[in-house]
Amino acid sequence: MDLREIVRFLRRQSKLIVITAFSVFAVAALLVFALSPTYKASTLILVDPIRKNILDPISQMTGAAVDSPKVDSEVEILRSDNVLMDVIESEQLVSDEEFGVKIDWRDKIFAALRIAPLKPPTGHEAISDVLEKLRKAVTVSRRGQTYVIGVSVDSERPEKAAELANAIAASYIRLQLQAKVSDMLATRDVVQTQIAEARKKVIEAEGAASRYIETNLDAIINSSPTSELVQIRAALDGLRLESSRSTSLVTDIRQDIASQNWSRLADKLATDASAELLRKRQALEMSLSQAASETNTVDLRKELRDVEGSLKSLGEDRVSAVEASLASMEANRRDMNQRLNAAYIEAAPAAQLAEFLELQSISAKTTATYRDLIAREQELATQSTLQMADSRIVSPALAPAKPSFPNIPLVLGLAGILALGAGVGLGFVFENYVGGFTTAGQVEAVTGYPLVATLPKQALADGGTTVADALVSKPLSRYSENIRRLQALINRTVARRDPAGRMPGIGITILVTSAMAAEGKTTVALSLARSYALAGHSVLIVDGDFRKPSLHRHFRMDLSNGIVDYLSGTLPSEEFSKVVVRDPKTSLVAALGAKRSEVPTDRLVTKNTFTQLLAAASRKYEYVIIDSPPVGPVVDGLYMAEHADAVVFVVKWASTPQRSVVEAIDAVKGACRSDASIFVAMNSDTSKENEYPNGDGYYIE
Repeated sequence: MDLREIVRFLRRQSKLIVITAFSVFAVAALLVFALSPTYKASTLILVDPIRKNILDPISQMTGAAVDSPKVDSEVEILRSDNVLMDVIESEQLVSDEEFGVKIDWRDKIFAALRIAPLKPPTGHEAISDVLEKLRKAVTVSRRGQTYVIGVSVDSERPEKAAELANAIAASYIRLQLQAKVSDMLATRDVVQTQIAEARKKVIEAEGAASRYIETNLDAIINSSPTSELVQIRAALDGLRLESSRSTSLVTDIRQDIASQNWSRLADKLATDASAELLRKRQALEMSLSQAASETNTVDLRKELRDVEGSLKSLGEDRVSAVEASLASMEANRRDMNQRLNAAYIEAAPAAQLAEFLELQSISAKTTATYRDLIAREQELATQSTLQMADSRIVSPALAPAKPSFPNIPLVLGLAGILALGAGVGLGFVFENYVGGFTTAGQVEAVTGYPLVATLPKQALADGGTTVADALVSKPLSRYSENIRRLQALINRTVARRDPAGRMPGIGITILVTSAMAAEGKTTVALSLARSYALAGHSVLIVDGDFRKPSLHRHFRMDLSNGIVDYLSGTLPSEEFSKVVVRDPKTSLVAALGAKRSEVPTDRLVTKNTFTQLLAAASRKYEYVIIDSPPVGPVVDGLYMAEHADAVVFVVKWASTPQRSVVEAIDAVKGACRSDASIFVAMNSDTSKENEYPNGDGYYIE
């Protein structure tokens, strides 16, 4: 990579680079300042590596640490729609100014243009829209390989960003705790179902053992009467009878209280207090029926309600006492049953004893299972009220002081870099593919022909009419030296191509052309012709631009007839000398044009008259130089190229489009003879890149 060439490129395209970079940077700056700022707030959540269980502290101490997949799973749960939907509901985001439901601008445009009616979103669409907005605003990520999860929310308002970040964290922890409680309650429900089934089995097992004893007890007593079995049985019968009476009494009292049958309730209670309250109630009812004033009625009703409340209290107290007695009797019954079982085991024959013990074993096992299930149910019920979440908030979000987007210094810095890159890139494209040529390397790479001469932009000398005067007035200038360089390369190439020399008396025909107009080809043609003339050669220059002749202006001559008149036949051949003039500054001879052609110029070029003119000129002059029109706009130059031994193709520095140059050179190459040579010369170079470091000692401007 040639650093000097890079510097030259930047210097040549500096204006385009600066304008492009400034434009891109200005647009980026406007967009940055036009964007609504976005604030980011973050909450940090710690996923505890130990699963929380208050009722089992040993499991907390020995629990396995949370592995990486578990933490990643919690990250996905935090991102889930379940958590976000809970936040939408708790924060009422459906009606929020930023995240709430809004009618899309496209729908408004379609409605305004009457393309489609404006329809408000349905409930499902509204929720989906809010959910999508919230999902885009939320970022959940694990901090490295730690147990810390960051929840970030972007919002147009800093307070809103912090509020939503904390709300997401709180919803996640609350839902996590609810899930644990739900699991416990679901397990408890399963255990309760098992308890009901176990209770039935206990009752069945105990009933089977009791029925077996009842079936065989009479036979045992008759065959071997013992006082203990008789006493136990009598006591059990008494307990059953008393329990039945007490249960019936409780049922009756509750029915009397529910139906407010106070008379029957007092009879069931059968106490002095209940009888006294009943008499008092009856007296109050009689007084109430005989009361005349409203005041007395109110007082009597209040007193009546108090009496009835006292009766109800007596009944409830009696129920409580009877139920306590029933519990005691149940305990006694169980004790008696155990004593009966023990006595039965001692008195029963071996055959009956084995079967009874089996029934008793089944009853014991079902009873133990039943007790375990009850204990498990109580444990699950307690755990469901004492659960703790496995995650906790370690750093709640705070309202940020500065927006997170756009980061103006960073964005402007990147915009500056991109703008500069865009400017350089556009300059590169313009220089190498769109704009004109500026270096010899470009010319050779694009056209396939080397650049043989670079002619600097030359100012007119004092009193001069053309830049070509520099060959006479400034023979040691850089411009003159490059014209002579072009001359030398043409001579060397033609001589190398035909080392035996040309036919005696036949000169060399040189065509000077370009791709477009106003590239300085006439100036280059005249300069080259004068260079040959100053070198002592006989030279004829022909103004071949029949549509826009300009060579006569370089000589400051206005002719009444020109070469167009000669070729069209309006000027006789013997008067050809009227269009031929001699250069006042050199020995150069010029065939000038005087006016524009009024007929298609290609007809003039293809006539035998033009061919004969060139043939006669080649016999008389050592060099015949034709100043042709540009080959891009008109075809005349292509016909003239058929007669040329060499073609000088003029390209204006940093001006002529490269594509136009390539197309024009290809056209000229197709029109030339196979032995003709093409030379590319660059004109009007305004840079100082082609100056040699030691050139100051050789050039005199």
